[in-house]
Amino acid sequence: MSQHPAPLVAEVRSRAGTLIGPVAGHAIGLPNLPSTQLARVHPVSGVPYTNGGTPWGNAVAGRNSFEQTVEFLHRHS
Repeated sequence: MSQHPAPLVAEVRSRAGTLIGPVAGHAIGLPNLPSTQLARVHPVSGVPYTNGGTPWGNAVAGRNSFEQTVEFLHRHS
């Protein structure tokens, strides 16, 4: 039986950095784009779904994640 992956997940998070927004949902978009569409209809199944969060939380998370992604790419290119 394999060990629980929690130690590995913690190591990856500490090395890569984890962004956690208390009011951000799962779908983080690009900065400067509308973040108010919280509910969508799945394009294949037609089932309505939401990725959670608030418009403000998703906008802040999108801006922060984009800035950190660009910073990472500059450091490693």
